[in-house]
Amino acid sequence: MNKDMVSPMTIAKIAGRFNNISYDYAGSFGVACYEEGMKQVIKQIARISLFTGGPIPQSKHARKATKKLENMYQNIVKALKDNDKQTLDKLDEAYSNVMAAECEDHYIEGFIRGYQYLMNYLIFHSDIPLGQEEQEKSPNAANIGA
Repeated sequence: MNKDMVSPMTIAKIAGRFNNISYDYAGSFGVACYEEGMKQVIKQIARISLFTGGPIPQSKHARKATKKLENMYQNIVKALKDNDKQTLDKLDEAYSNVMAAECEDHYIEGFIRGYQYLMNYLIFHSDIPLGQEEQEKSPNAANIGA
């Protein structure tokens, strides 16, 4: 398995060797491929972090809202007949599953947005053009597509 990461700049250089592919198209295609690949990597890192990192602390606001919700739920349970309580339990379980899935989505999206923020920061606050350090580290970058 090749451990070199191919940057969008490398893809553009490779495309430049072919007369019928423009640098703009190759660059856009390279960026799209790279970004999608990074998103997939980040999603996996986020999932691992979410399921192995322990509980996420609740804010004061979330604790207060949770307590209010639990009190409301218990008041409803007290007012229901047994068969209605079972229906409510099923609804509660289904709602909890939806909330868990949404929380996972938001956690993962936070990782992706953090990556995008950091990349934008590097692009606009770095004296080294992105891609240059990758080419210096990878002796195979010049030989790709040759």
